[in-house]
Amino acid sequence: MQCSRGRPTALRTLRHPVILSGGPGFGATTNGFGFLISWAPGASVVVEASPDLAAPVWTPVSTNTLTAGTESGQAGGSARSPTRSG
Repeated sequence: MQCSRGRPTALRTLRHPVILSGGPGFGATTNGFGFLISWAPGASVVVEASPDLAAPVWTPVSTNTLTAGTESGQAGGSARSPTRSG
């Protein structure tokens, strides 16, 4: 436990990866959809895509290792022909 301004604080552990909904690069762009994943450093996260969110069939697009606890990326195309950078 650490102290912050005289008050005790505890580390919080996330059970699942989180897509941060702010910051540069988040959201729809001309090249696809930008995102930032946050979770435990060193954890692997599989990014999946679906061409139809009404009846989703998810296809893995990439596997990211969160070296510093976050990883940015960009997904574009469809689940059949995805593109990714990051």
